[in-house]
Amino acid sequence: SLLLRMLSVRNLSASFHTRAGIVRAVRNVSFDVAPGATLGIVGEYGSGKSVTCYSMMWLIPMPPGRIESGSAMLDGTDLLRCPEKELRAIRGKRISMIFQDPMASLNERAKVEYIVAEGLLNHHLYKDQNDLHEKVMNALHEVGLLPEFASRFPHEFSGGQRQRIGIARALVMEPEFIVADEPLSALDVSIQAQVVNLLGALKEQLGLTLLFISHDLDVVEYLCDRVVVLHLGQVLAEGLPDAIRSDPAVRDAASREWALWEDTHISIGTGTLGRNPRWGDDDYRLAFARLATHYWSHDGFLNPLILDRMDRLQKIPATLI
Repeated sequence: SLLLRMLSVRNLSASFHTRAGIVRAVRNVSFDVAPGATLGIVGEYGSGKSVTCYSMMWLIPMPPGRIESGSAMLDGTDLLRCPEKELRAIRGKRISMIFQDPMASLNERAKVEYIVAEGLLNHHLYKDQNDLHEKVMNALHEVGLLPEFASRFPHEFSGGQRQRIGIARALVMEPEFIVADEPLSALDVSIQAQVVNLLGALKEQLGLTLLFISHDLDVVEYLCDRVVVLHLGQVLAEGLPDAIRSDPAVRDAASREWALWEDTHISIGTGTLGRNPRWGDDDYRLAFARLATHYWSHDGFLNPLILDRMDRLQKIPATLI
């Protein structure tokens, strides 16, 4: 029933048009999120998780990005077809985001109070300065941060504290729906547990509807009511968390994922990247995209061997994918 769907995404497809070819990052993805529920979108690096969520909110860069088809209905409003002014009102007021990297998503030159209050200021959701200050203090309190933190800058905090600031920035808008884009990936394991527990508590306390993106199936099983597994930009499986891990399609993809990574990593390391008959073009495209992103982020340049093979496969390294 439509009454039980806060968000309904149907046949969403998105691609990136580049000089090296067309990267089809998301292909006919569909899912529903019920009010008050938490849906987890899980998949390996490069599976299209983040692109799916950024696409439905028109946040992918255009160009090179392009939304090819589909719909994203939020309580009867199609986010992919509503006017820009209406969409801007929905983003922030009704939908808030918790971003992947708390250091990159926070303004280093602004104090915490302004960072958390920025959405309220942009949408004029406060009566006066006292009301604005009170809302910010309440949001900081909800995520376990002290009031005196409001006068500090992001670089003065640990990674976990910065992510709490990002969560406070989302909560202060009192949204109906929160998209959390891999909020744990930039954090240490011990800090990840704290943030997961915080999100779980806030979900129960505030009745949040949450779309949680992750590559960690253990976290998704703990936090989410239902799970969608993406692989190569398509929905591989969907169901209850405890049933997903035993799904034959998921087990097979995980097995191929590990073997493919090992196979291509060894081949590139030795400088000989041959064609393994076990893998198809899609397997190699995914492996090259992931490896290129890995080398780019760690070495600051792209391995020429990878670039050569990527060009041949009409695939570019893109951290968005």
